[in-house]
Amino acid sequence: MKRLSKSDLKRLVAKATAGAHDEIEQLAEFFTILGNDLAYPFRAILLGAPAAVIDVEVAERPDLVFVCLRGRERLRVRVMDLPRPSPVPEGWEWVEAYRYWADGS
Repeated sequence: MKRLSKSDLKRLVAKATAGAHDEIEQLAEFFTILGNDLAYPFRAILLGAPAAVIDVEVAERPDLVFVCLRGRERLRVRVMDLPRPSPVPEGWEWVEAYRYWADGS
């Protein structure tokens, strides 16, 4: 999957946040989309070691985090901080849209 253009990202953000009234509701919409439309599990590299990304959660900040398994270790990594996996899983465009939205772009 190629990287999305700024106009593609803006279109996805508008679609995701259309029914939301404030930032918390917008975050909740992205949480729902990442939970439903991203193909779990998928492989990623965390600190140089392979891991399986198995789910998404809302953190206290509020922020979204991926739940990852590396061996028996369960890790939580901010969606903003997870390196782009190769190959990218189906639905990855929503991760890019969330990152664009969260950056305030």
